Amino acid sequence: MSEVTIIRSGPYLVQGSVPLDHARALVNLLHFPISWKFFHSYPVQISYALCRCGQTKTPPFCDGSHQKIAFSGDEVADTTPFNEAMKMIEGPTLSMKDLKSLCVYANFCNINHNVWNQIARPLDKKRYHQALKAIQHCPSGRLVPVDTQSKTVLEPDHVPSISIIEENGYIHQGAIWVKGGIPIKSSQGFYYEVRNRVTLCRCGKSSDMPFCDGKHLLNPPPSIVKGTGLLTTF
Repeated sequence: MSEVTIIRSGPYLVQGSVPLDHARALVNLLHFPISWKFFHSYPVQISYALCRCGQTKTPPFCDGSHQKIAFSGDEVADTTPFNEAMKMIEGPTLSMKDLKSLCVYANFCNINHNVWNQIARPLDKKRYHQALKAIQHCPSGRLVPVDTQSKTVLEPDHVPSISIIEENGYIHQGAIWVKGGIPIKSSQGFYYEVRNRVTLCRCGKSSDMPFCDGKHLLNPPPSIVKGTGLLTTF
């Protein structure tokens, strides 16, 4: 069975032959993300360890650097179930569940004057599809789309896999995107709520360990394009 185990003061141990690749957001002319590009698939391994201290010299894999820097990585994330903590945003055609604390500032939600404004009005088929895709592209699962009429949750169909996110130049810092309902076991022995989309911290600086909170974006690498609205959120 596929599983991610968080090692106390150490890496994420991934077991169960989970496919691993990289993911990069493709942007439009205004630098807003519009889709994901998946690339650099690694040979499937029965198990492997992913760095979570941000200091490895062999990214995304652990090289033991956490021991040299006395990394702690204490897990402090709220374990309240998503459906109890989220806010339901009702729209006449498309609605969505929103849990802001999970935001990793991937920015797909801000295209076309942001999805909050989009779903506030009736949507034709084309605009419905555009808003739906923007919500589904949210890697952390902060936003979950719901068809207003049928009440059907419209989650993307992810197979169990992991992608290392590269965000506009953040090649060695972006989150670890865990997809397809892979169980995540804490270093204390309990399991976090199993979800279709989760992002784990890879820079070692998150205030919501073990989950990413976008802290890596506070120290932009030289290749970042300024003025893209990357940190905008609602």
